[in-house]
Amino acid sequence: MSVVVALLAVAHFANGDASCYANLPQSQFTNCLSLSPRIALHWTVDASTITFGVDVDIPLSANNWVGIGLSPYGGMHGADIWVLLKNATSGIYYIQDSFATSTTLPVADSQQDVRLIKAPSALSTNTVFTFARGLRTCDSQDLEVIQGQTQHIIWAFGQTSTQLSYHGPLTRGTQVLTLYPLPSTSTQMKAKAKAKAAVSSLATTSSLQTLTIQFPNVTVPSAGTSYLCTHVQVPADRKYHVVQFEGIVQSKLIHHMILYGCINKPPVLNDLYECSSMEALCSKFTLAWAPGVGLTVYPADAGFAIGATAIQYFSLQIHYNNPNGLTGVVDNSGMKLYYTSQLRKNDLGILQLGNMNINIPGNSPNYTSTTWNVCASTCTKQFPRNLTVVSVAFHMHTLGFNISTRQIRNGLEITPLGIRNYYDFS
Repeated sequence: MSVVVALLAVAHFANGDASCYANLPQSQFTNCLSLSPRIALHWTVDASTITFGVDVDIPLSANNWVGIGLSPYGGMHGADIWVLLKNATSGIYYIQDSFATSTTLPVADSQQDVRLIKAPSALSTNTVFTFARGLRTCDSQDLEVIQGQTQHIIWAFGQTSTQLSYHGPLTRGTQVLTLYPLPSTSTQMKAKAKAKAAVSSLATTSSLQTLTIQFPNVTVPSAGTSYLCTHVQVPADRKYHVVQFEGIVQSKLIHHMILYGCINKPPVLNDLYECSSMEALCSKFTLAWAPGVGLTVYPADAGFAIGATAIQYFSLQIHYNNPNGLTGVVDNSGMKLYYTSQLRKNDLGILQLGNMNINIPGNSPNYTSTTWNVCASTCTKQFPRNLTVVSVAFHMHTLGFNISTRQIRNGLEITPLGIRNYYDFS
């Protein structure tokens, strides 16, 4: 069985920061990322093992617990968490394989798939320990370390080493990483390299242009949830292809941002309006950004069409999540689009699937929709040509728990396009 080996180090630094390779050798860990000023994650991968090393800026003498793990979305919901604890009676350290189904404290797995290899040493100024776990444990309460896929790492620490407690808002965090990258010779990595090279080639020949779409300086509403929009125009003198885009994020209160295409010119441009329900004029889902999404680069032979004969106006929607009711927060976030007049072979598009009218009976502790969201063969046969799926994304709101996109071909179900066993709207 493949094995995951993880090493955590809890250290006190004179400058109050945790930094890469301050206490762990680069010869042992080929990768490192500062997750925050207080925690640095190191890791290395070989044919069957991933080894983690973590430095956390907390005093060695403090009674702390430290947890790190994998999460489907970056939160507690559905997270696989490994926690270092100390037995209150014996004072011996142990590692606990835990699982969280909500934002409450995680509980120990019924099947413990982690093994403490080396406990912290009293002779060290740092707390250093190692533990192992299979890359794939076949345990429904564990998450697999998947090659070539970005995954959310979550971390937290608390003040009581003998039991778990609430970590507080300042001693937790999340980051998106590709822990186990594909080899550069793989088909997927070659395609990604080709896509990046195509954009670089446009930039060197001055054929790459940029369009920044941002809010004017706006005061974020104090309400827990709010949606604001602005109408904008894009260059329309000819058809262009958007080849990559990224979010411009100026506030931590942003839940997500979406660019909706408009079928006609809006009555007012560069305005600001409430848009919890999108207007029919601008309702064509086009581009989206959410926390953890970096620069999105499209395949080398495809682009998203804007301009003449395509989308000429957008509505930029920003969803703000302000659970603490903060006031006076000013934001001008948005998106940056990279586009070119050198059109590519294929136009990209969005195929939206799903039933917007799911009626949940009252007093239901859980509910599975009996109305299937089916795109039948009578529909797919009308496509003028085969479709190539570039990416898959899911969206539900607070009552959504899990979701999947399944494929049935010639009467047989094949590999799903995507599955989210634990969906978290927050």
